[in-house]
Amino acid sequence: MVNKKGFVFIETILTIVILTTTLVVLYGSYSETLRAEKRRLYYDDISYIYKTMAIRDVFNKSVNSSKFKFAVDNATKDYYFYMFSSGSDIFTDNTLMTRARELYNYNVLIYVPSNLLVPLKNCVNTNGSTKEARCKNTLQKLDDFADSTFKDYVKNLSIDFSKVSRPEVKGILISLIYENKNGDAAIDKGTYQNCLQQKIFEYYKVVNGTDKQKKDAIQKYNDASGISFDMHCENAYYNSWVYL
Repeated sequence: MVNKKGFVFIETILTIVILTTTLVVLYGSYSETLRAEKRRLYYDDISYIYKTMAIRDVFNKSVNSSKFKFAVDNATKDYYFYMFSSGSDIFTDNTLMTRARELYNYNVLIYVPSNLLVPLKNCVNTNGSTKEARCKNTLQKLDDFADSTFKDYVKNLSIDFSKVSRPEVKGILISLIYENKNGDAAIDKGTYQNCLQQKIFEYYKVVNGTDKQKKDAIQKYNDASGISFDMHCENAYYNSWVYL
């Protein structure tokens, strides 16, 4: 009888190689699909672009231009953007902006001058490993007022200001709209954070783990671009930008 053991072994190896290659390709495709779906859910949805345009219109009616420029110049000495809300003294009257915030559920507004967009993206891409003071300040402020969704959003921003024909455009206005999935205003931040952390601990199986394990789990979640539990906790940050 002919010994076929060697031939069978080679066939097995080839089969494993083919299956492994196929799985790697499928996983890459699946990961990209997850990222695309996350972008579709949270980035530049048409309804949130509309809301951001409406917020910009109210902003333009309410802002004191000289105070706004002064505030931007001061803020960008320490940060790569200027972050503000409805209660800022840059407005001649806060009534309109307060009403816009109540109507559109924005958490904060971020103005990024055109010359700071690339530095902001570079800063966010450091994932906290920077020693540069301005970048560290920027990341700390984002941690206080946004979540990993916004950082992913910044990484995906691609804006060519050289193609903007309107001379009055000096940067972009980004709105962080914070609401739950039925469109109502979001639950308070403490309740949201508790819910989000619980989902993270469950996902990484560290509900009963040590403080270090839980801290590592939160870091893994923040670093994983294809995972988001915002909707599970009823709340999500929706991000969109318009020229300003």
